[in-house]
Amino acid sequence: MIRDIINSLIDYASIHLGLEGLDRVYARNLIIGELGLEYPSSAAKFTIEEIEAMEVPDFFIHEIEKYLVEEKGYTEKEAELKAVT
Repeated sequence: MIRDIINSLIDYASIHLGLEGLDRVYARNLIIGELGLEYPSSAAKFTIEEIEAMEVPDFFIHEIEKYLVEEKGYTEKEAELKAVT
């Protein structure tokens, strides 16, 4: 699930911020490494149309925060700081 969220966040960055090519791979791998995950997902949680309609990526950030608290044992404040840096 969290890996799919990461892919959707990368899709968001591609659509709204112009993230392309190897920068997509680098950003995805960086996030995966920061979260302590071993491998990426090939799926996405949202369709391209749903991502295009989003104004901000808040949902993805909140899901990463939730993952850090529930799966990694972070406090809510630690998770909030980790998710946005």
